[in-house]
Amino acid sequence: NGVKMPLSSQALKQVEMDVERSFNFIENTNDKVLYKKLLKELIISSLELNPEWFYYQGYHDVVAFFIYQFAYIVDEKVEFNHCDKLKLLSYIVAFSENYLKDFMTKDLNNAMIYLKFIPKILKMYNMYNYEIFKNKPFYGSIANVITLFTHNVGLHNIPIKLKIMSHLLEAQNITFVLVLYAKLVANFKLDIEEK
Repeated sequence: NGVKMPLSSQALKQVEMDVERSFNFIENTNDKVLYKKLLKELIISSLELNPEWFYYQGYHDVVAFFIYQFAYIVDEKVEFNHCDKLKLLSYIVAFSENYLKDFMTKDLNNAMIYLKFIPKILKMYNMYNYEIFKNKPFYGSIANVITLFTHNVGLHNIPIKLKIMSHLLEAQNITFVLVLYAKLVANFKLDIEEK
């Protein structure tokens, strides 16, 4: 509806804490400050424009990822690739609407629907002892599924994470994330079983 609703003080505090933890791989202090300022503005704007969404820890990673792709700094000023700040915000809102809104609700009921598919995918591909997850929800996957490709971004892994995000956007379906996550679980099954 385009009407902005201010964030609660609790949500704002969490946003500020998460923003402070972002862009730590950037060595230039001034650049880091500018990126953090932009990150905070974009997160707050996307949530104020969609008051039905609840902020979750990790959303800052997703928004920061868009900044890596579309923003850069020249002469202590933020510039944008093929967009402006408003257009970038629209990209973030559209991505959140299409892929994340079920994880941005007051409770996790909608998210749990997705998580129930992970053991089924594991069984379908005969990749893993899915029985481990049969009788209990796969709660550990919530944060992983929604921030799988955006967490712990650094100069060394941005290209591969951008490639994965491109595939996700082309797929236009969160199934891509769930299948890839299930395959990662299968790949690291020995580590998981040990824990």
